[in-house]
Amino acid sequence: MLNLLIHRKNLNYLHLDYNFNLKPTKTLTTKERKKSRFGNAFHLTREILRLTKLIVDSHIQYRLGNVDAFQLADGLQYTFAHVGQLTGMYRYKYRLMRQIRMCKDLKHVIYHRFKTGPVGKGPGCGFWAPGWRVWLYFLRGIVPLLERWLGNLLARQFESPTLTWSCEPPLLLIYWT
Repeated sequence: MLNLLIHRKNLNYLHLDYNFNLKPTKTLTTKERKKSRFGNAFHLTREILRLTKLIVDSHIQYRLGNVDAFQLADGLQYTFAHVGQLTGMYRYKYRLMRQIRMCKDLKHVIYHRFKTGPVGKGPGCGFWAPGWRVWLYFLRGIVPLLERWLGNLLARQFESPTLTWSCEPPLLLIYWT
């Protein structure tokens, strides 16, 4: 759907890669930069898909046998605790900072309970369920909002009269008597 919107706006100089990064393929002029602006709905969807891809990729690495169950659990716990660093979701919905702070607090509580001393480098404890719960409830709440935002965006893009005219609209001529 994201690629469909990019091509609908005829932005062939923007590329959405497999990690959901939106990159220009050339140096953009000011007019192209203005034309290639997308709204919060597009970018928030892109960042949520990026987070989903991170989680799915970690499970794929586990299924391939590249990591064991403890490394998978540590990776999931790290992903849920560092969403603010791994994605840029907070740029498009700032209220999301609550979930980021909540996961950070959970991380410190978990590390204080299972490790002695400050949070340092090295293997974690793999206790990922509380962070997963925070983001699951966030997604449950954001889906209706995203549905409305994306519905409005698609309605603007595909039902816009300016994009469907093949020529100029007829002019109204007023005759003075």
